[in-house]
Amino acid sequence: MKAVSLKVHVLLIACLGLLLVMQLINVQRFDANEPHNIHYILERMEHLDTQSEQNMLQVYSRNLFHYDLMSRDLAELKSLSGELSLLLSNNSAFDDYLASLKTSVQIQLQGASEFKASYAILSNSLRYIPTLVSQLQADYPEHYQWLTELNRDVFQWSVYPNDQDAKARIQRGLNRTKELGLKRLHRHLQVILNYSPQVLDAIDTVVTCGTAENARELSIAYDRYFAAKVEENKRNQYLLAALAIVLLLYLLLLLIARQRAALQLSESEKRFQLLFDLIPDGVGIHRDGCWVYCNPAMLTMFGAQTEDELIGTPVIERVHPQLRDQVAERIRKEVDDALPAPLMQQGILRLDGSEFQAEVQGIPFQDKGRTVAMTVIRDVTARVEAEQEVKKVQQHLLAAQSVAHVGSWELDLTSSALWWSDEVYRIFEIEQTEFGASYEAFVASIHPDDRERVDSAYTRHLEESVAYDVRHRLLFDDGRIKYVRERCETERDAEGRSLTSIGTVQEITEQVLAEQKKLLQQEKMEHVQRLESLGILAGGIAHDFNNILTAVMGNAALAGRNIDEISPAREFLSRIETSTQRASDLCKQMLAYSGKGKFVVQAVNLSHLVEEMTRLMEVSIEKNVVIKYHMAENLPPVEADAAQLQQVILNLITNANEAIGSKSGVISFATGVMHADRNYLSQTITDMELPEGRYAFIEVSDTGCGMSADVMHKMFDPFFTTKFTGRGLGMSAVLGIVRGHQGALRIYSEVGKGTTFKVLLPVSSHDYVQEQAMQAEAQNWRADGTILVVDDEETVREVATMMLEDMGFKTLSAVDGSDALQVYRKHESEIVAVLLDMTMPKMDGKECFRELRRINPEVKVILSSGYNEQDATSRFVGQGLAGFLQKPYAPEALHEKIRIMFDNETDNLQ
Repeated sequence: MKAVSLKVHVLLIACLGLLLVMQLINVQRFDANEPHNIHYILERMEHLDTQSEQNMLQVYSRNLFHYDLMSRDLAELKSLSGELSLLLSNNSAFDDYLASLKTSVQIQLQGASEFKASYAILSNSLRYIPTLVSQLQADYPEHYQWLTELNRDVFQWSVYPNDQDAKARIQRGLNRTKELGLKRLHRHLQVILNYSPQVLDAIDTVVTCGTAENARELSIAYDRYFAAKVEENKRNQYLLAALAIVLLLYLLLLLIARQRAALQLSESEKRFQLLFDLIPDGVGIHRDGCWVYCNPAMLTMFGAQTEDELIGTPVIERVHPQLRDQVAERIRKEVDDALPAPLMQQGILRLDGSEFQAEVQGIPFQDKGRTVAMTVIRDVTARVEAEQEVKKVQQHLLAAQSVAHVGSWELDLTSSALWWSDEVYRIFEIEQTEFGASYEAFVASIHPDDRERVDSAYTRHLEESVAYDVRHRLLFDDGRIKYVRERCETERDAEGRSLTSIGTVQEITEQVLAEQKKLLQQEKMEHVQRLESLGILAGGIAHDFNNILTAVMGNAALAGRNIDEISPAREFLSRIETSTQRASDLCKQMLAYSGKGKFVVQAVNLSHLVEEMTRLMEVSIEKNVVIKYHMAENLPPVEADAAQLQQVILNLITNANEAIGSKSGVISFATGVMHADRNYLSQTITDMELPEGRYAFIEVSDTGCGMSADVMHKMFDPFFTTKFTGRGLGMSAVLGIVRGHQGALRIYSEVGKGTTFKVLLPVSSHDYVQEQAMQAEAQNWRADGTILVVDDEETVREVATMMLEDMGFKTLSAVDGSDALQVYRKHESEIVAVLLDMTMPKMDGKECFRELRRINPEVKVILSSGYNEQDATSRFVGQGLAGFLQKPYAPEALHEKIRIMFDNETDNLQ
């Protein structure tokens, strides 16, 4: 094994040495001339940028009468840009620089093209005007002076385009030529006024495109990159050289260690010989099926006086005849396949023919290039006889446990080894081969809610010697639950340390279920009686109180009509009406709780109902709470009072909001339809026998504090609250409304993890053809007005503008937040909405949104971003954002988002 290890180390060192040589070759091949090529191209591009600008100015100033030089420079500039992109295409570090440089070159080429097109028209008119003026002076001598001045102004403005006075005089001349009917002169003056700004804009585009600046930035970045690359190659060279030295030293140390190991091996062989002579187990070595070595313990086991009695005899002779074929196969695998023989208990024959029970294990090893086997034999005759006796006793005990349905267990606290009787396995319904046989495995098999209590009770038993007598549950994969009772006693040493726990497990499921059934029947009867009594009381009070309120409200209204508008009593009457209305609302809650509320029944789509309440719900919660919606489409309707269901939803979201408190949290709304069978309905809260069938549901979940079992038990009592003061009937009204609609409630809650309320209502057979027609009309929706598109990417602005104009909108655009504020202030009366990018230079979307709200608190803003909705809108929660649009987006998505925004506005106005 050591020789093989040495070869591996030598091969490793050779490979690393080869890697070092290859790295040195790479350093030598490093192209030091590469930066010269890059720098030449970049400097040439700077020169061509400057030269093309000068040529353009020469053409404009009429010192150069053709575009050849300018076109040649620009063509070379474009070619160099492409060549540079190829040279640096394999290095992503320069992508941004190359993109900027390529963009500036494209802008420069486009500007030059626009210059040539516009200047060709302009120069033609400038050349023709002096000749035309001379002709007109001859034809119209009375206008000789005016024509001379006009010719001078044209020349003056063509040389000094910023001379606004000359431009104004030309404009007046333009008007005068029209009055005099000088059409040709009028047309050329019009060309000069129109095309001169275009030529100047084209020149400005070429001058400010930034090609030279981008080339210099790329040159600087490339210098930094190349310097880092050279430094990295140097570091790698030094590192690999150091590693090679270290590995060479290691090889030297390895050779020294091998010499020491040879000396230690000789000493080790002497120690092992002494160990074999003294060990109580029999140790023998056999080769070719015959013994070649036996220690003294093996001689004693076989009844031999000297080694000669065993050495050279076949191993198989000492094996019981019935096992010889099996043992022969084990020996063959040991020697031929070099596989260790697992521990095996078998009968062994002594030389006198008697038999004893032994544990035998074989281990193959190499001896002078040949495979031999070492066999270890331990006499276990006494232990086997004791185990047989114990087994008889255990069989009697297990039979008794099966009859009594009581299992036993034993836990060794020093090794954590756990033993269960067969009856315990039956109770726990665990296969013995699947059980981990440890205390931890036992705890894992307990119902999750009972684990801590059972573990705490056993810990107290061990630490404080408190009696261990505990009941707990077992939860199975199919949902079944068993109840067991466990008791135990623990053996301790003289110092009080726990050694072994011995206990029993008794299944008491039938007993516990009977007790629970009786208790549940009592609690249900008490709860029904309490609800019935409170319902009768609430209904009676609400009925009588409403009669009184009717008189108060009616008289207050009549009094208000019969007094003057300026009477101070009108304000007091208004307060009376408001207070009366609030009292009436309380009566409605009391009637709802009693199940006697008056419902205006209609076909209601629960998804549509929640969507209609979106704005109302969002203003009802704290800013630290986010609402998420999971609405089912094509939901079958329920026959219900929409106003009463809205009250249910508001009560549930109010409870959820208060459960979350001041921490950040999420309230989720979900709707859907399900089939509720008898088993499911039995787990809901209702006071009637609901039929099996399809039920539509609203599910409200929160990430708040959750409820304990005690709170859940009392939550439907009138005026019960976990807060300092109550606010009314609350959940009792929710239960009353649901009961009045022949529905049910199901509640899931866990302390610290939140609560889910599920309201189930029976579905109806409402036809949705009309609503689907309304949805089809929404697809053909079209609106007008002006929308401001704010985005720093020109392509995005252009695409969004075209989409909006296709929908029928007029558009304005801005390149960043600061620009958007200027445009909005100028066109505030025209703009109906803003499509706002999130990330922009100068002023980002968040700051721009805040400033827009200062200008117009009612401004409608749809946020658009490449980030996902949660990340992008998290900083806008509660600030009145009209919507969010994820980039990239299709026209349909933009159309739908804007339509929803305006539909919501229409709904709010209604």
